[in-house]
Amino acid sequence: MHFKLALFTFFFVLIGTAAFAQDRPYEFNLNDQDETLQWGVIIGHTIPGVKGSSINSELPGLENQIITEDYFANYHTTTMNPNGWEYGFFFNYITPNRLFGGYLEVADSDQGAGFQFFNDKEKFDYKLLFKYRFLNIAGFVRMYPALKNGADFFKGVYVGVGYIYGVNTRPYNITYKSGGPGYKEAFGTDTEQETQLRAVLQGKNDWGFAFQAGFKIPNAPLELELRYHIGGTDIVKVNANPYNFVNHENRFRLLQVSLKIDFEPFFKR
Repeated sequence: MHFKLALFTFFFVLIGTAAFAQDRPYEFNLNDQDETLQWGVIIGHTIPGVKGSSINSELPGLENQIITEDYFANYHTTTMNPNGWEYGFFFNYITPNRLFGGYLEVADSDQGAGFQFFNDKEKFDYKLLFKYRFLNIAGFVRMYPALKNGADFFKGVYVGVGYIYGVNTRPYNITYKSGGPGYKEAFGTDTEQETQLRAVLQGKNDWGFAFQAGFKIPNAPLELELRYHIGGTDIVKVNANPYNFVNHENRFRLLQVSLKIDFEPFFKR
């Protein structure tokens, strides 16, 4: 569903841009003279396999929070950093000196992590995923090093630093799936395990700092951005429980790539 929506939006913008740009191709470009206000929508995705985002997102040490005692002599775990999507709105103001900009966004974002446990002796395994979703409010200060005096193609290059606050809108969204020939009925069903886990492990709000680097594509209302977010607080709260789960510092690290669609040029007169 997320992929189809993103694909539809991308092709819709390409078609609209092509039709508009035939007569006024430079309406989409940044220039070195006037202050600029941009506004539009964001489609973001994390990068598979990179620790931190697609939003490959990562919660380092999550296994240590759940598996706190050596109950099994022969076991191992593998980290799972799921992909995610982000949708939202942005506003960007470039100051009259053409060097700095102020950027604000509000976005709905998939952010999660998990691990897979393997009992090598009993041939039993399970997958545990924390599939959180955040309403993120972000503010950045941007710098456009080439906008004032650089070549036209590089005027839209920018770097930025900012702050993100995220409200966890799905703090109990945990999934558990077990398997293997060593499974025993005494372990309980997956649904029972999920219910128990959700009663003990509670997602928290996120905040932290982020760095961005991007490029405004010439002759198009499109902007590509790469962002790295470093969480500043523990994300998973452990309530009192009989399972020997313990509190452990788990801070998000996210690496994200996003496409921003600027609507402002379509309303120029």
